[in-house]
Amino acid sequence: MSDAAGPSILRRKLSQPTPEVEDGSPAVPRGLQLALCKSADKHMNLVLAVSPKPEVAATLTDLQAFAGEQDLIYCIRTAEGVLGLIIMDLQLRAGLIEMQTMGKVLRTPATDRTVTRTDAKLVEPFLTALLDEFDASMAPFSNRAWATGYRPSLMLEGPRLVGLVLEDVRYKMFELEIDMSIGSKKGSLKIAFVQDRKLENDPETAPPLFDFAEQLEASLEEAEANLSAVLDVLEMPVSKVSALKEGDVFKIPASALRSIRLQGSDGMDVARGILGEDEGCLAVRLTSRTLPAAKLPMAGAPAMTAPAVGLDAPAPLAGAPLDGGLADLPDLDLETTLPDVGDLPELADMGSSDLSDLPGMDEDALDEEFDFAQMGLPELPEIAS
Repeated sequence: MSDAAGPSILRRKLSQPTPEVEDGSPAVPRGLQLALCKSADKHMNLVLAVSPKPEVAATLTDLQAFAGEQDLIYCIRTAEGVLGLIIMDLQLRAGLIEMQTMGKVLRTPATDRTVTRTDAKLVEPFLTALLDEFDASMAPFSNRAWATGYRPSLMLEGPRLVGLVLEDVRYKMFELEIDMSIGSKKGSLKIAFVQDRKLENDPETAPPLFDFAEQLEASLEEAEANLSAVLDVLEMPVSKVSALKEGDVFKIPASALRSIRLQGSDGMDVARGILGEDEGCLAVRLTSRTLPAAKLPMAGAPAMTAPAVGLDAPAPLAGAPLDGGLADLPDLDLETTLPDVGDLPELADMGSSDLSDLPGMDEDALDEEFDFAQMGLPELPEIAS
């Protein structure tokens, strides 16, 4: 009879969540509600109205059913490797991205579109702040420790990957309905924690909490950076730039050979060097590194200088407190600082289209040493390896 009527009484009792110990600590849905409102207000200046729903006991199959194709699915992880899940619907994701890119939440509903990794990167700092605020609110209550310590780990591209990444254990699912900017958009956020998570009893031997900042720093250290060696910078009106044509000549001062600037993709100087020759190829030798502007000393702090790299590096300038004005910079004598390179040769007539003197780009021509004298350029100094 029980099979015809539905699940047995025993199965229904096992599926219900275990009652929490009443010690005066806030319930997890209430803690998530407060953390969500606080993180949105503090980090995005965004007003949210959050309505938490009661927790639901869920299996791995249930988690896959909760996630939709248009949802942003984020795997969250603890320091000991326990995995949970965050599911953000289309409207909430769109509202957060609109707030970051346009400074406000649009009142028009977001249209369906595929979730991208760019969406995940824009939303990830908010999720990190949310979990940080939740951990801080639950830190004094040991019986809520099973729900703390999670941090964003990676984006899952579709509900199918939920069953491949997460373990087949029991979870506690918490859903929060969210009203953004007084009715501009309405969305939902679902968070799943492992229900039977084992914790270390001794806090001294417990593993440290997952440090998202350290992981981010390690990822950035492995990222590729594009650098450009800038010989000289020219300034001219837009009208002249629009009128540029083949054969135009730009005069570059001789001092530019010893003041090459190595710049990042953002145009900020990374290092300085001199132009030379190394085994028949043009080369730049670094003479000093440039101190990033974000690391300049504050008022009253000890002076910071960039370490010199390579030979003939200029002596670092002594720093001065910002509130006392800048220190007098030493006079720069260009005649003694820069070497005498002599008169530069006259540029050849560039009106002709005969480029027969230039070496070919085939493999045999590239193996030959490039002769600067044929191009009318002064001989560059040899850079020792």
